[in-house]
Amino acid sequence: MAYFLWPALAIALVVLGVWWVRKKTSFSGYNTHWPTPAWNKKALEDKLLLADPWEVADWVVGRFASKDELWPELKEVLKKSGLEGVLIAGLSGEPKQRVLAAKALGLIGGPKSLTSLVKVLGSKDEVSLEAMEAIKKLKLPECGPLLLDALVTGKGAVPSRCAHILISLGNLVQECILKTLPQVSDPAKAVFIEILGEMKQKELLTLLAPYLKSSNSLIRQKTVQALGTIGSPSACTFLIPLLADEDWKVRAETAKVLGLLGCVEAAHDLKKLCADHIWHVQVNAKEALEELGVSLED
Repeated sequence: MAYFLWPALAIALVVLGVWWVRKKTSFSGYNTHWPTPAWNKKALEDKLLLADPWEVADWVVGRFASKDELWPELKEVLKKSGLEGVLIAGLSGEPKQRVLAAKALGLIGGPKSLTSLVKVLGSKDEVSLEAMEAIKKLKLPECGPLLLDALVTGKGAVPSRCAHILISLGNLVQECILKTLPQVSDPAKAVFIEILGEMKQKELLTLLAPYLKSSNSLIRQKTVQALGTIGSPSACTFLIPLLADEDWKVRAETAKVLGLLGCVEAAHDLKKLCADHIWHVQVNAKEALEELGVSLED
């Protein structure tokens, strides 16, 4: 009797196995149809229980990214599923997996993803660029301190990547940069000031102006550049005194910026610089006067 039960049991196990495989892979097949107008959170939760996390990540990146109206509920479900933890771990996996993990974290990640994403900014492969884009997409204020620390202590491409992200995030990290600025070393100050200038916000003029009086000439020079990048003629009042700076690089940079900003009120001082003992200062002063439409004879 037992002899006849074994074949039946084997068939039952095969059928069960086929059902499980189909159930397991049904998520992938459903990708082409989801999301449909009839989708619901319960259906999504059921599928996430059986789907491979990397299939889910691929699905989110490839098919759900543009469905803004569904993101609130989707992210709520994905948060419960533990996918974020799997993706964070995947950032240290094989290359393709790392890239997919970074892309998906840019869509569903939270504050706990940031440390790992910032860490891989120094990678020498594609994942570093994807991590950079992911941090920009997340737009989390918590990234400010992490990026500033990585900018100061990082090596290779990390500082430039951090600077790029900070500029992109603008107002979200601006207060953090301004708060940290007085506490960092002079070389870091120069970089922070340059980043703030790239944000091109007129409100920063009065906040950066005090650094024009720094004892460090590099900081003065970078502040002049930053005010020029912001591009507001309101900076002229702050800049004109720097035409008499003791450092020729500061004088030269100031002359250039005043010309670009159209600061006609600086013409008299610029004429004086045309006789400066440093050739580069002379050239910038003359070019600034040309920008202003003022000749030396006027």
